[in-house]
Amino acid sequence: MNGSPVWPSGPKLAISATLAPRATERHLLLVFLNMEHSGWTEEQVEAYREVPPLPEGASDAQRAQLAAYDAFDARFESRKAVNRAAKRALRLDPDCIDAFLAQWQIEWEDSPKALELATKAHAAAREALSTAEAPPTHEDDLWSNFVNRPIVRAYTALALTLWAHERFEEAVAMAREVLAMNPGDNLGIRWHLQNWYLTLGRVRPARQLLRDYTDEPWAAAAFADALAEFAHSGPSKKARKCLARAQEISPFMFRILRSPVESIDVPVTWDYYMSGSWQEALQWHPVVRPAWDAFPRALEWYLEMDEQPDFVRRTEEGLVRLVLDMAEESGLSFPDAVRALQEEGLLPDDDL
Repeated sequence: MNGSPVWPSGPKLAISATLAPRATERHLLLVFLNMEHSGWTEEQVEAYREVPPLPEGASDAQRAQLAAYDAFDARFESRKAVNRAAKRALRLDPDCIDAFLAQWQIEWEDSPKALELATKAHAAAREALSTAEAPPTHEDDLWSNFVNRPIVRAYTALALTLWAHERFEEAVAMAREVLAMNPGDNLGIRWHLQNWYLTLGRVRPARQLLRDYTDEPWAAAAFADALAEFAHSGPSKKARKCLARAQEISPFMFRILRSPVESIDVPVTWDYYMSGSWQEALQWHPVVRPAWDAFPRALEWYLEMDEQPDFVRRTEEGLVRLVLDMAEESGLSFPDAVRALQEEGLLPDDDL
């Protein structure tokens, strides 16, 4: 992508952990509906500080979208609440993309039900895509118009589900479609694709995609970059520098990278995570580790680097920082936070 973003460094950036829409989308839709049906002016929009009311003239499809937002929000309550709100949306609009996706989100991606729901969402999105419009100044990015965002979510969900069902080529093709319609990649499919390419042994497209989105302070990209550089040039100074940068970005990912995917089974229960956080590492370990498994010599090199003094120092400093963050979030003392991580099997007894 030309003009790709260069992200600021540091562990203070936050990103959504799921495909669920942010609350601002509901607000934008209600503002739009009131401007369309109630004649609100820009001045009224600026002055309104609460959640806008639903105007009487809203269509069934628009009411369905609001019900789909309810379904996404209900994931904090129960599966029954999600399905109830989603079915309400689908009664209003049988092609409501986000209603399918809200139900998809509470399924395991490798389940038949997830594939069924993702396929339905994609079919509805493909139909909607034929009439979708982006603002005139952003013709190449559907995400810039909030009404198109369910389309991007649906294509992303199907890519993730196809990969989980080991339909790798279809997943890669779908991920490329997502990036074509949303070059800004607001949902982070590029991090999956970078690691998918490497899992499939395709170093060249992985390196190109990493160049398209450079210097990102996120674990999935940083560890893909280190692996791609090793696969390209071997244990070079540049590869070591890339691995050191990845370790600085996510010391916990560096620590748990040695662990096979099946040995770390922690469900994602958070809605957002910070760059460099333990939640980020746990979320992306199942994506990153298979890529390293595809290059056994790279794993050996990583374990060798883990014994070097500078890497040992960064690991120790990083893990202390992570435990302090966890203690602050949970209200635990430092020793109690260490014990909590050790009980979950996320921090070996000899690390701190």
